Amino acid sequence: MSQPHELMTEEQNDHMQKNVAAFQQGYIPKYVNGQREHHGNMWTMGAYQAYANARDEVLDQWSYIQQFRKCLDEINLCETIEEVREILTRAKFDEGKEDK
Repeated sequence: MSQPHELMTEEQNDHMQKNVAAFQQGYIPKYVNGQREHHGNMWTMGAYQAYANARDEVLDQWSYIQQFRKCLDEINLCETIEEVREILTRAKFDEGKEDK
């Protein structure tokens, strides 16, 4: 863990540290899997290739953000907790589910 920042409260520092730890837990396996899939050394990638890859990732993120918003809008219309659970837990490409 890094040192607490003196301009933040203990609770703010704790929140920041939890965010950093969560990032590390996700980043390390993602990086390892990327190496397994793509091989090579990322730090030798050229600028144009790095730009193209980053742009593709941003476009993917935009799609996920839009879907997240759509789900939040659907949840706002729910009348029962069961309806909320269905939205929160439906799997990718559930058969019979309509994409709006």
